[in-house]
Formats: sequence, structure tokens, C-alpha cells
Amino acid sequence: MEYLGLKLGGMEREIACKPGAIESNVNSVRQLATIADERQITTAEAITQAATNNGDRERESPRDFKLISAIAISLLLIIGSLLPSWSPELSWISAWFQNPAWQWCLATPIQFWCARAFVIDVWTAILVRRHLSTHRSIHANVNALVALATGTAYLYSLVSTFAPQFIARSNFIQPHVYYAISTMTIVLMFVGRKLEYLAKERSLAVISQLVERQLPIGSIPVLDRSLALVDRVQVNRLPISRLADRVTNKYIIPFVAVLAIVTSLAWSISIDRPTSGVIFGCSVLIITCPCVLGLATALAMAIGINKAAQREILVNNSNALELLSQAKTIVFDKNATVVPDRLAVTDFLPIVDNYNGTELDIFQLVASLEAYAKNIVASAIVDRSQELAIFLKPVDRFEEIAGKGIQGIIDGKLIQVGSNEWINSLDIDNVFQIANQRVLTNYQHQWESAGKTVIWIAIDSEIAGIIGIGAAIESSTIATISRLKRAGLEVVLIATDNLTAAKNLADRLRIDRVFACKDARDKVAVIQKLQSRAIGKYRAIVAMVGSSLNDASALAQADVSMAIGTSGNLPLSFCDLTLVNADLQTIITAIKLSRSTLYKIEQNLFFTFIYNLICLPIAAGIFYPQFGFSLTPQIAIGTMGMSLTSVVINSWRSRKLKN
Repeated sequence: MEYLGLKLGGMEREIACKPGAIESNVNSVRQLATIADERQITTAEAITQAATNNGDRERESPRDFKLISAIAISLLLIIGSLLPSWSPELSWISAWFQNPAWQWCLATPIQFWCARAFVIDVWTAILVRRHLSTHRSIHANVNALVALATGTAYLYSLVSTFAPQFIARSNFIQPHVYYAISTMTIVLMFVGRKLEYLAKERSLAVISQLVERQLPIGSIPVLDRSLALVDRVQVNRLPISRLADRVTNKYIIPFVAVLAIVTSLAWSISIDRPTSGVIFGCSVLIITCPCVLGLATALAMAIGINKAAQREILVNNSNALELLSQAKTIVFDKNATVVPDRLAVTDFLPIVDNYNGTELDIFQLVASLEAYAKNIVASAIVDRSQELAIFLKPVDRFEEIAGKGIQGIIDGKLIQVGSNEWINSLDIDNVFQIANQRVLTNYQHQWESAGKTVIWIAIDSEIAGIIGIGAAIESSTIATISRLKRAGLEVVLIATDNLTAAKNLADRLRIDRVFACKDARDKVAVIQKLQSRAIGKYRAIVAMVGSSLNDASALAQADVSMAIGTSGNLPLSFCDLTLVNADLQTIITAIKLSRSTLYKIEQNLFFTFIYNLICLPIAAGIFYPQFGFSLTPQIAIGTMGMSLTSVVINSWRSRKLKN
């Protein structure tokens, strides 16, 4: 499969019609389209030609001038009709604005200039239907409802303005004009798209800053690839978003269109209720609030990606937000849980029988001597002494013996720290020393089998203990794993070590399930095994956290892949999520964020569908015969605006997510 990236705008459906193009998404912020070409039979020239034929380059985000013009004209039409109730002295101004001819002059530019995108979209869908009959079907979209609603209201008003006698003779429709309804519908569509555009633009800016901050100065090729990554993030859509689009375009919109036609015909031919069927039909089309159907998922997702970038989580694949919220198992690679290029003291077994002091006194002598050495083992011992608040003593005649260890004089005593062979080569003729040597040697074998480095201690040529040095683990890592387990996730550790070493690290991390892998293929097999477990009718969703190129195949197999930091050799765009700050606690934030984003999307969709379920029958006039109550186009516009406002507020309210 090949991905093509072209500088286009508003061409998604036309591009998707091309043979072999199995996926088409448009980035409305950067005016970029990405096309997944299944067999590489779609050329860039064919895609460009299809986009050119479509002819609309301003559909996704209305230009500010168009938006401001539409708002201003709509306000003039609405305020002009309300002036008499506000001030009778201004009734002459109201009479001027309520003149049908003057309203037509104001509304016509909005209908044929600002709203031409909706009409073009519907017309294009009709023209390209014959190209799609061989490999896919085409369905109406929200623009069809907008074109029908605004077109019907405008045409009816046009007839009422210039041929009112025709409507008067029909005996069942009053010659009113609804130019304000048409323009307000267009304005609300523009406002919805502008809000979505601004949210995506803000998300794009934050992601770009996050990516560029991780790149070396002058890294232009890397920066170009990173900007391409940002484009890919922006055009990806959540599976739930695609499902909502498919249900909306395939079922809801055709149903609403048919309902509007049936409603208009039913009321138009009604003998007992000779009410305006056209107006009832317009109310049905307007009340659907088509802009909210698309905004419900897009706005919440854009805000979610924006919040992730603010918390230094780079979302490379927006689909991962949905999958991560459903994950039940999270797998850590060993290298993702330990601090790279850093060791820590994991074990300390002193022998105080031959030394007049405590265990801390022995460790103080060792740390004081190691403070003069320059290696990562010495740094681990000194760091541990600082954690224990141990005061380091001065050392006389410090000496580093190559291949053996170090020694020096502290408080008049000869302190030696080094390898087993060197310490045990000292003159040991005491039976107790020989017994201690055997015990410590057994512990050394256990620790070394767990992947640790063991150093021996001697004080005045007598064995004083051993220290185990292993991979360093941040305290926050253990806390993160504990929180993941409390959240109901199964935590698994995989490591390319022997089983004893892997279990030892798992015990330190408080992870119950561990797999020892020989190579990358074993890691992939572990992920597949975890995925094969069924949860109800579905397989388990598995997330994995890795940090190196050795994890690449296993990360690719996982449903959600997360990379720790950007300093490793994993490409920036390889994983679904990149935790830029290399802090495992960010995983908790990512999971909270994914669940919050999906929750908001589900809320928006639920309330949108409930809104339509309640309002559509009322707009169709179901209560009018008995109660005389109906939703006029004016009321429909108001409820449409309230629905749009509620979705925006609910989506932005999720920004209060705490770290």
C-alpha cells in the first residue's frame, strides 16, 4: 500500500472515487489530502485532476470574510424584524428591512456566494455516482441537508417575493418569506466548521512545536518528515468517527430527506389542516442540525490531540486514542522500565562479625572509596549513599588496580573493593572467613544469574561483604505500574534475559506476569498470545511500551504502541504514541486522555441522536393537529444553535483533565 500526499482542499469524496484509492482523508488545516492506494494504480496526476474537477477549495474552512459577511447579513435580517417590539419609533426601519425585495437583495449573495460549497458538493455527488458503481456506493452527506433546507427556504421566499399571487391562489400556503432562515442555517454551518478548523489549527501548532523542540538545530530533512507526520495525524480519523459518518450518511440523512418530503406532501394535501407543507419540510431539514453531526467527533478529537501535545504526548495515530481506552493489557519491555546508562545498588550483604561496626558503617567505607573512582558502578554506590544520607570520609593512598578493583586507607584501615577473584586471593586462613566466602559465593551466583554485577568488599584483608549492582529503576516507574494495576489493567514484562533475571526485575517492578524472550520473534509471539485471548466476542486489545529498535516488530504487532522519549533509535513516527518526556507516568495521562476523549465523543453523539429523535417528530408536526404546537423554521434555527453550542461546550469542557 502506498500513501500519496497532495496539497488539496475539500476533495475527499472525489478523490476516494478513483480506482485503487481505498482511503482518502483531507487535512482542513493545512489543505492536504492523503490517499491510501491499494495497488499503486492511482497516480498523483489522476488524483489532482479529480480534485480540480471538483473545484471546491474552501469547503472545509470558510474564509473569514465570507463568515463575517454571512453573520452581518443574517443579523440585519433578524434585527430588522425585531425592531418594532423593541422600539415603535423605529418601525420605519423595520418596514424597510422587512421588505421582501430588500431581504432578497441581502440573502442572494449569501445563498449563491457563501453557500455555493454545499450545492457544489451535492451536484458533484450526482455527477460522480456513475464512477463508483463498480467498486463502492455513495451516500448523501450533511451538505445535502443544508442545500435542501436553504434552497427550499430561498426558492419559496423567492416565489413569495416576486409572484405572491401564485402562492395565494394555492389556498394552503401563506406568502411569507424565510430569507433569514436560509442565511442563519448557512451561518451556523460556517460557525461549526470554523470552530472545528480553529481546534485543529491549535492542535497542529502545539504538535509542531512539540516535534520541532525534539529536533537538532538545522535538521531540515528530519523536520520535513516530522511535519509530514503531523499532517498524517491530522487527517486520520477515529474508527468511532468513521462509524458515525457512515451511519449518518447512509441512514440518518436519507431518512431525514425522505421524512421532509413526506412531511411537505402530507401537510400540503391535507384538507383539514391546510398548513404550509413546505415550511414543515424546511423545519425537519433544519432541526437535524447537520453541522453538529460532523462536529460531534471532529472537535472532541482535535481537542484531545491538542491536550496530549500540551502534556508532551505526541499522537502519531489518532486511532490509538480509541484503542488505548479499550486496552486491557499493557506490556513493558525491560529497557522501557529501567534508566538507560545508569545502574543502582539492588542488594547489600555485609558481614559485621569481623568488623567493629554496623552495616551502614561498612557501606560508608565502600562509598567513600568509590567516590574516588570514575565508572558507572561507583556512581551507583555513591548515589545510594546520598539516598541514605551517609557522610563520606576522606581516603588516603587511593589506588586503582586494573582488572581487579580499588583500594585505599580510611581511618587507618585498608579498604579493598573489587572482583571475587581478587578479594578471595587474599590470605584467608580463618575457618570463619572460609565459611563466609562459600556463603557469599552462593549469593553471587544467584545475583549474577539475575543479570547483576557483584563486587566484593574486604577490610584489612578480611572479607566484609558483597554488593549487587543492577539496572536502575525510577521510583515513579513502580508507582506508575501500581496505578495501572489499580485501574484494572494487566501489566506484563518481557525481557531478552534468562527467566531468573526477568523474574528478578519483575519482582522489583511488582509485575506478576513476565516472559523471558530470546529475540524479537519471541516478543512478537508473546504479543500475539496476549491478543488471542477473547474478551466476550472480541479479542483482547494489547498496548506495548518500548524504547529501542529491537522492540520494533513487537510494537508493530501491538494494537497500541508507545515509545519512551525521542532520543532512541526508533523513528519519531513509528509508534502510535510518543511519550516525549520519557516519563512512564505520562502513560497514566495518556490513558486518562484517551478515555476522556472517547467519553466526550460518545456523549456528543448520544445527545445529538437523542436531540434528533425528539425534535424530528415535533418538527414534522406530530403535535400540531391536537395541540396546535409545531417547531417553525425560526424555532428550528434556535434549537439548532443550542445543539451546536452544547456540543462545543461539552467538548471544550474536557480540557480540564488533570495530570
